Amino acid sequence: MKKLSLFLLLCVISIAAAMPAHAVLKEQSLGKTLDVLCAELEHSYNEQQRMMQLYEQRTTSQHQQLVRTMQQIDQISLILYSQKRDFTFDMAYACQEATNLYKNSNVTSMPYQRILSTLNSEVERYDSLINVLKNMAPVITDYPPKEIVERVTSQSRAQQQTEVEADSTSSDSTATALAVAAMDSLLEEMDESVREETRDLFLLSDNEQRLRERCLYYATAIRNNLATTIESIANDKHYYDLVTNRLEAINTYALKRYEELRASIFENGGQNYFQVLMSLPSMLSRSRMEINDKYPSLSGSRGDVHSDWRGPVILGTSIFILIYIAIASLLSFVILRWLLPRRIKESTTYRNKRGVIGVACGLFLFSVAISIANSFIYNNFISMAIGITIDFTWLVEVILLSLIIRLNRAQLKAGARAYTPFMLMAFVVIVFRIIFIPNNVVNLIYPPLLLIFTIWQLMTIRRRNIKTLPESDIIFSAISFVTMLISCVLSWAGYTLLAVQIMMWWSFQLACIQTIVCLFYLASLYEKRHIVKIITNGKTIKESEKADLLAKARKGDFINKTWVYDMFVKAILPVMAVLSLLLSVVLAAGLFDMKEIFVNAFFYNFVDKTGMVQLSLYKIVLVGGLFFVFRYINYLGHSFYRYYKKTKSKKNPNYRANLTLANNIISILVWGTYFVFGLIVFQVPKSGISLISAGLATGLGFAMKDILENFIYGLSLMSGRVRGGDYIECDGILGKVETISYQSTQIITLDGSVIAFLNTSLFNKNFKNLTRNHSYEYVKVPVGVAYGVKVDEVREMLINALNKLIVNKGNRCIIQKKQGFKVVFGDFGESSVDLIVTFWVLVEEKIGFVYKVKETIYNTLQQHKIEIPYPQRDIYVRQLPAEQQ
Repeated sequence: MKKLSLFLLLCVISIAAAMPAHAVLKEQSLGKTLDVLCAELEHSYNEQQRMMQLYEQRTTSQHQQLVRTMQQIDQISLILYSQKRDFTFDMAYACQEATNLYKNSNVTSMPYQRILSTLNSEVERYDSLINVLKNMAPVITDYPPKEIVERVTSQSRAQQQTEVEADSTSSDSTATALAVAAMDSLLEEMDESVREETRDLFLLSDNEQRLRERCLYYATAIRNNLATTIESIANDKHYYDLVTNRLEAINTYALKRYEELRASIFENGGQNYFQVLMSLPSMLSRSRMEINDKYPSLSGSRGDVHSDWRGPVILGTSIFILIYIAIASLLSFVILRWLLPRRIKESTTYRNKRGVIGVACGLFLFSVAISIANSFIYNNFISMAIGITIDFTWLVEVILLSLIIRLNRAQLKAGARAYTPFMLMAFVVIVFRIIFIPNNVVNLIYPPLLLIFTIWQLMTIRRRNIKTLPESDIIFSAISFVTMLISCVLSWAGYTLLAVQIMMWWSFQLACIQTIVCLFYLASLYEKRHIVKIITNGKTIKESEKADLLAKARKGDFINKTWVYDMFVKAILPVMAVLSLLLSVVLAAGLFDMKEIFVNAFFYNFVDKTGMVQLSLYKIVLVGGLFFVFRYINYLGHSFYRYYKKTKSKKNPNYRANLTLANNIISILVWGTYFVFGLIVFQVPKSGISLISAGLATGLGFAMKDILENFIYGLSLMSGRVRGGDYIECDGILGKVETISYQSTQIITLDGSVIAFLNTSLFNKNFKNLTRNHSYEYVKVPVGVAYGVKVDEVREMLINALNKLIVNKGNRCIIQKKQGFKVVFGDFGESSVDLIVTFWVLVEEKIGFVYKVKETIYNTLQQHKIEIPYPQRDIYVRQLPAEQQ
């Protein structure tokens, strides 16, 4: 009806806009002005006639919808006001019907006052225009009365409608011709005596008078149509107000009853079960009376009146559902036994899971069959019962499909046993809802029945085969037991309806969780089978390399190829998990026609400090879901920046990217935006944020002086002076920079120790960055050989031996090739000729490589029998003469 109302509004606006936008301006003469005005009025009149016809047709349709809405209001009102408050399910159903009618009636009240004001203004404008036209000399004192205009106009409209139906393509020309004919007919009926009396006073020519008279005709017709529309809209406003008031009345009453239901569920409760047992005879008597009243056979005093909700209908519906279960089971057996391809039936996977697959197939066929049957049923109770049964069937179907996909044969049987008690108890609750079982009956049979199923659930999770299940399913089955236990305690304490709601909530929540877990499992299979192929462009690699590639892919090293998969795993699935918390509650509440209660609870601000902060479950869940979205955005920014720098380093092997600063800036921007968005969602006012920021800046500024200093110096270090992976030397300590935070720089020394330098101390000291320029360090290894050895020969043999150590690691050479190994003459030592072996080596390879160089030098000299002299001194013992002794 909203679209219809919008169309009617457009029609009214079109009717009001009878004069085109151009209107008339100052022409060459009065005759020319009258000619243009006549053409414009004629066009407006024809357009108004067309819109008036559409308006009348649509108004008739809208009135019919209003009548249907009024009938629905009366029917729902009878249902709502006749319900007993002790019948919770019945009252909830009636309240849900009332609120649904209020929300879905689509009775949209048009802006009547504005429209009426616009139309009245147009009527005044046309009255003024008509008055000007009539007072032009010669003055027309007795213009044709309104009834003549209306008669001619109606004749013109009828003829025009006939022509339009015959040939829609000629509607414009037909309208114009008929209007001219109507005008000629009207002029013939004008009083000739009036025209004769004023002949000598003519100031307008004959043609101008003819144009003036046509202008009067069109202007008067347009003005009268506007008046008719005003009258019609005034009547519509009355009916709209009547329907709106009735809808608001039943919705207000339904909300009051919902509030009572909420109090009975969450606050007041009822008798605990021990009190019920103490008054068992009276409870049985009341329950018997309620059952006879609720499910009458409709015989005796009630005559031949048959209700859609009587006992025989409920029994017949149950038999109907059982028959369809048998049909679905039979079809499932036929499909799995005879129609499946032999290749599938002979597969190990199918044979191991055949039993559970058969149950899942039967449930699917059952839901499809009763859905088709429901489309041909017009009984309200049966349609409602089938709809709820279908919902529960799909819930169980989702859980079974998740188990079939994820678990092997042994696990599947254990999983089916683990979830069976809970799902059967949930089915019992569904039956309570379908037949609208009275409260006293629920309070009498639900607590002991729930206790039996809780014990059964405990026995299933204590079985040994439960340990074969994945850890997630063990946790879910344990949560199912805890849920049943809590519901059992609540029902015995008198909060039976709350226990029912908790049971159904976990049923839908379990279905949502199983769906998400199954999607995670399928995503992991996709990752193992396809992600490596995507990364390697279909190339075959070793299994050991696959694991390394997958580890790198999870870190975002191939983000250009895996960003869609990462978005699904890191953002979409976690957000679905968070939103399922609300969705499951809404679905469970909707099943019992109590959705209004829980939806209002979601949006209720349990913390409402106006001007400071507002918290509700909906806002918390929204912010929680957005956490995963912003986490993915942060991951995406880091990964793409690293990929960009990696691509750049491939073009320039000596280029090393500084990722620390960029990663920190990305994190600050992303999480800062998330923080601001959270403040907006929680409706923290801007003035409050400013006040808090000012207070923190003033109070913490002095207390955090050192922290702020380290923060600023950390930014300076990140900007390029130090990078993660650099080897630096400070205060005699040589090590590799592991991380640079906003407070300290962490270094791993050569012996594996971890040392953290405050950013202020590191910034203020003259530390040596050994890898800042080209990542190579200049090394000198002294070698001593005996005097008499030919230095050139020693140099050649050492260089030849050392060149064999030059190897590549990754994309870089350990030794700088341009420099290579050099052997230079150092000095004349006391015991040897001192040579020096020099080379540039990658800093991270320095320690181990220097050891290899020394060993190679020693072995080469030994192989060529070149002496490495020991330090030696000649001691001469001089004996003094006897006379000196």
